[in-house]
Amino acid sequence: MSVPLRPLRWLYRIPLLLLALVALALAAVLLAAWLAGARVQGVSWQQGGLFIERWQLLRRDCEPWRGERLLLAASWPLDVRLARAELPACPAPDDEPPFDPLDFPLPSL
Repeated sequence: MSVPLRPLRWLYRIPLLLLALVALALAAVLLAAWLAGARVQGVSWQQGGLFIERWQLLRRDCEPWRGERLLLAASWPLDVRLARAELPACPAPDDEPPFDPLDFPLPSL
């Protein structure tokens, strides 16, 4: 009398499913960062953490935020090291007078 191994066949698929879900979540985070204006260059794994040589965050109607040599350590508590950052302020919008519906130019006849 043999024991059916059919239920055990699915056990090896659980880690593969979890790995696929983690990869999908990572892809979603990267896509959301890209759509928010984050750009990176020189990504590698160094000193036990994620190393980014140059990063830039594009912002609407402003100069982008920039930085160099960002290290995110993969340990607890999270260790973040940054060699240089430029965070320029957005210019204030031009003050426009309030709209007056009765103030409009009439063409001359």
